[in-house]
Formats: sequence, C-alpha cells, structure tokens
Amino acid sequence: MLLDFLEEQFRMNTPVRRGQPPQGYYTATVAKQKLGGISDGMLRTYVQNGTIERITPAGRKQGFYKRIDVDRLARSFDSLPLDRDDKTDTQFRMATRDDMPACVELLINIFGGGNTVEKRQKWIDKNPEVAYVVESKKKIVACAFVLPLTPEKIDAIFEDRGSASIRQITADDIQPFDTSRETHVYVVSLGVQPGSQLAKRLRGEILIRGLIKQLITWGSQGIPITLIAGRSDTRDGINLMKHMGFTEIESHTDNRNFVIEVERSGIPHIMLYKKALAEWRQHHLPDSKE
Repeated sequence: MLLDFLEEQFRMNTPVRRGQPPQGYYTATVAKQKLGGISDGMLRTYVQNGTIERITPAGRKQGFYKRIDVDRLARSFDSLPLDRDDKTDTQFRMATRDDMPACVELLINIFGGGNTVEKRQKWIDKNPEVAYVVESKKKIVACAFVLPLTPEKIDAIFEDRGSASIRQITADDIQPFDTSRETHVYVVSLGVQPGSQLAKRLRGEILIRGLIKQLITWGSQGIPITLIAGRSDTRDGINLMKHMGFTEIESHTDNRNFVIEVERSGIPHIMLYKKALAEWRQHHLPDSKE
C-alpha cells in the first residue's frame, strides 16, 4: 500500500506537457469519448459517486481520469443489463407498427396525454426509420422518435406554446432519409420507463448509445444530416438531451429548445458520424471536396 501511495504522489506531482495526462490517466475529452460521448455533467457524476477517480496534478487546473476506472466502466456499459437481477439480454432496435401501443402506453405513463398510436403508426408507414425502442424481458422500457422534418416545421414546433410537440406533426410532414438532400432531424417522445435511479440511468444509456450508433449508420449510408433538434419541459427529457450533447437555445415558450449544428459540432459521436459520411462520399462522390 505504501508503494501504491508513493507512486500516486509521484504521478500527481510529476510535470506533464500541457494538455497531456499523466501515465495511466485520460483527459476529460478522451474519457467522455470512451464512455460513448457522455456529457461533462455525467462524467462529474461518475467522479462524485466514486466510480471514476479524478486527479489534478500540482500546479494544474485540468483534471485527469484514471484509465482503469474509465475502461472498466466502458466495458460494463457494453454488457450490463437494465436491472441487476435481469438475466435476459436487452436490446436497442428499430420499432415497428406493432410496437406503437406499448410505446404510447409507456409515454402516457411518463408524460400523460392521450392515445397517439394511429398517428405514430402513420409516421412509420411514411418512413420506417423514425422510431426506436429499448426492450427488456420482451417489454419496451424506453423509446424515441427521430423525425426528419423541414427546417420550417421544426421552427414552427419550437414556437408552439403547447406542451405536446407531436400534435401538429402529420405523416405528410415526415421526410425521407435521402442522400441527395440535407436532412433536419427532430427528436421527440424521448422516454425512459420510471424505476430505480440505477435502472433509469442504464435504460437511458442504452437508448442514447443506440441512437448514436444509428446516427453513425446514417453517415455510412450517405445521409447528410445538418441539424438535430428537440425540446422538452421535463427534467428527464432535458437531462437526456444534455447527456447527448445538445446545446440549449433561446425559447419563447415553457419548453426548452435544444439543437446540434452538425457541421460545427465537435461532439465525439457527431465527429464519428461526419467521418462515416465523408468516407461514404469519398467512395460514391469522388469529385466531392469533403
């Protein structure tokens, strides 16, 4: 133990190059990327609850994060079920028309509101890639709808003083995912089944990780997404959007508005999306400058 203590003190007090972590540690940027692009707030939470050790070397303001702790947590995310006593596999997947009654029941339990099954089924009929769920023990425990809309429609939703974002979205508003046109995505009805703090966090993590993978898949398919938008007036919805890296923008309603401007964004998972899109363009559009 004395040897470990002396080694730790040596690491904390050994000068390192600006921006470079001591041996055995990650910078905050690398740590967040290793953990699936989590937010600064979520990283602080892992430090505060003792999951990840953070050190600040002498004379430095920038903290660093213990590599062993970060890597262990990242591995656990890849294999951990939604509940500690859940022995079945959980999965993130694209939703179908048949999933809509369960999704709507979940959303009503979280947000209230009425029966929107038929409306959501029409969305899926128009574009099958707009709905996603997390399923555990054959039960839907989280869902999200990712709708390609026109910029004008998204602006109209942001200006709508009503609390229900979906009330003015019809199947005719849903756009295709098309390689030949810019895509503006609106994230709506992002919900996680209530439960223990651990269960909610894990369900949210799986939902977010799945959406990020889908985003990168669209990049590899050549889908040019320029804006990702969303709004919420609930604590869980706001926290999920912040966790995904959204930037909050001015709102003139009781809802809080969030966007990611893809071209300017440096969020790790957005960078992965842009890399996938650039590789697609290199192979399919040889004259493209990107």
